[in-house]
Amino acid sequence: METVSRKQSTLPNWLSIFANFSYIDMSNNQFTGNIPHDIAKLAKLQRLDLSLKRFSGEIPSFLGNLSILTELRLDNNNYYGSIPSSLGKCQMLNALNISRNSLSGIIPPQVFGISSLALYLDLSHNQLIGSLPMKIGNLKNLGELIVAKNILSGEIPSPLGSCVRLEKIYMEGNFFQGIIPSSLISLRGDDTKKNSKYELRRGAQVMSSDQEVRQ
Repeated sequence: METVSRKQSTLPNWLSIFANFSYIDMSNNQFTGNIPHDIAKLAKLQRLDLSLKRFSGEIPSFLGNLSILTELRLDNNNYYGSIPSSLGKCQMLNALNISRNSLSGIIPPQVFGISSLALYLDLSHNQLIGSLPMKIGNLKNLGELIVAKNILSGEIPSPLGSCVRLEKIYMEGNFFQGIIPSSLISLRGDDTKKNSKYELRRGAQVMSSDQEVRQ
């Protein structure tokens, strides 16, 4: 039987043979091109790691058909375009990492409706715009929120304080402004204080970094 090796440049066309697999890790290989549509047929798949590759194109919407997926890693690739809203159908996801690509547009609100997210949500090092919606408060089980190095703006939504299990936030390299919600004061290890345009301090009015911040 044909084997998957690091020397291959495209995914094998027999991917559907993995029909009974619950975990596929093809990270750090030399595969190129697009994610094959056959992946959508893997109804038993729970964990999919396609990180550290040379995949390109848009993240396919059919990944939303993987209804029992608990972990999805597509980080460190060459994806562009928007984040598909269909990922919101993956209502068993514990961890989602699509960082370090060239994704643009707003973060679809459906992503913040994945209430099962518990380990982390990593959207960092992309070109995402817009603001964090109030719906982010639905992620009550989330442990880490990582949106650093994007082009996000607006105020940090106060419902973020409803994420009672949240321990770490990484937001540096964006354009957030306003007041850091007092509900975030109890968080440990957060990095809400560094932004490319503004310096944020707990309980303070956000101002440009060369101005005095009033408590």
